Amino acid sequence: DLTYTTRYYEVKDLPKSVQYKKLYTIGLEVPDNATILQFKKWVRKFLWENAGNGKYQHPM
Repeated sequence: DLTYTTRYYEVKDLPKSVQYKKLYTIGLEVPDNATILQFKKWVRKFLWENAGNGKYQHPM
């Protein structure tokens, strides 16, 4: 969730299989380095933890 509000998503409404992450980002602005690095860490962690399990398929 890359919005700057909590009004769009309720974590309790998501299936248990969904790994939810909240990263507050302001619209129409480039995120600061800390925000970008956090996003990259989450993506790398997901890719590492799910390599070869069918949840992620690298585009050809």
